[in-house]
Formats: sequence, structure tokens, C-alpha cells
Amino acid sequence: MKMNVTGLAKISFWLYFCLSQASNAQDCPELNAAQKEILAKQHLGQFHPEGEFIVHRAYALNFNTQMLVPNWVAWRIEPAFRDTPKRTGKWSAFRPDPEVPEEYRVVAGDYSNGGYHRGHMAPFFISGGDRDGDGQDAEFEDEPDLPIEDIDDACTVFEINYMSNMSPQLPRVNSQGGAWYDLETQTRGEVDQGASYQVIAGNIFLSETPKRIGKNEKKIAVPDALYKILDDGSQRKAYLFFQESMFGYTFGCLPEADLAQCVVTLDELRTLPGVKF
Repeated sequence: MKMNVTGLAKISFWLYFCLSQASNAQDCPELNAAQKEILAKQHLGQFHPEGEFIVHRAYALNFNTQMLVPNWVAWRIEPAFRDTPKRTGKWSAFRPDPEVPEEYRVVAGDYSNGGYHRGHMAPFFISGGDRDGDGQDAEFEDEPDLPIEDIDDACTVFEINYMSNMSPQLPRVNSQGGAWYDLETQTRGEVDQGASYQVIAGNIFLSETPKRIGKNEKKIAVPDALYKILDDGSQRKAYLFFQESMFGYTFGCLPEADLAQCVVTLDELRTLPGVKF
């Protein structure tokens, strides 16, 4: 088939337009069983948490349909994954997770005026890079509005903003000066220096009647504490972050504590309900 320059230009423009407009998570190609198996091994590594789980491109999670937050989220961090788009526009939008049954699906507005941040479990700034090895990543960096370059890598970023990857976190936990925030910042710095980690994080409920936020019938449970374990291949380091009260526990930390106070032993962490890794 012969094609003149004008025809090629039209096709190039059409492809560019389509990629630029494919900015919604529903445009993401569905992962097949073989892809999910590979990704699950990458995300979980040597962790063995409880329950069935959903596999996305950047992480795997077990979703609690009663609390409407993840029980746990597992992912891998490598230096290449730090090449994320600027967090703006389509790259910053929160989205419902289509893998969660519709009756349990959380949307961004369910957190509105609740007093809590939509706190990422697997953080945004590890969702980048050329995950499929085709020489392209999520966005065209040299174009206005950062249009999509590779849809699969773009979907890695879209999926990191799924509401199934969020939990209600107090601003003083999830913002500068909070210990959870400080650990994320410290970890990013270490990865930028060449470190790689296998990570699992989760929500812990200690109260029989946890605080709830949300609209209408959807009432999202606020976790009493959060944990995170980082495995660098030779050792594991665990952290425990209480939000408002330590419930009599003598290990772990409250939000404004120095990060060193948040370090706990793996045995201490295992004494908390729902924690298995």
C-alpha cells in the first residue's frame, strides 16, 4: 500500500490525538492472566500476606469491603520507577478502581469535608518509568500538558491514584512533618541513590467502632494505625504509625514523632490484628 507524505502526517496526527485523549483509567488495556502472575510476583516478592488480592501495574492489594480501605498494599520500588509525570491534570486525578465490586467502590468525593486526606498507601512518586521495556514511558516530557506516550505506562500512573489505594489519613500524618510523610520522603531519597525495596503497608483497626467518613451509604472507616515494612533483600525494617491514640501500646509512634520512634520489631508488628506478612 502506497502512502504519501500528507497521508502519513494525517495518521501521525490522529495517533497523537488519540494518545493525548486516552487520559482515563477506563481506557487502560486489561491485564491478562499471565501479566497479572508476573506482576504479582514482582509486587509481593517474599511477602505472604493474607487474602485474595487485586493486581495492578504498580501494586497489588487486598481490599476490605467492610471498611472500604485496603487491608494491605504491596509493591516494589526501583530507581527507574521514580520517573513519574508532573502530578497535575490527568496525572493527579483520583479514580474509582474498576476491579473493586461496584457496591464497594469508593470515589474521590466520598472523602470530601471528612477532615482526612486521601492518603496513598503505594505512593504516587514510584509509579513511573518504562515498565514494559519498549523505550517509552508515560508521557511526552517535551510537550505541553504532558500527553500520553505509552498507554501501559500511563495506566501505571492512573492506577496509583485508584481510590482502592487510599486510606483516610490525618493531615498531620500525611503532610510535611508527619512521620508517615517523613518515611516516604526518606525512602525516595534512598531510592534516588540507587536503593531498591520490596514494600508492604496496611491499615490497622483497634477500635470496635472505628470512626467513619463518607457520603450517603458509603462510610469509609478511619484506621487507628498504619504500618509499613521495607525489605532491601537482606533485611526488613518495620514502622508503625498511630493516628490519634496508641491504645496502650508501648511501641510505634504518633504523627509528629521522630521517625526513629516509629521503628518496631517484626514480632511487635505481628501482635496487631490483621497484620500478616
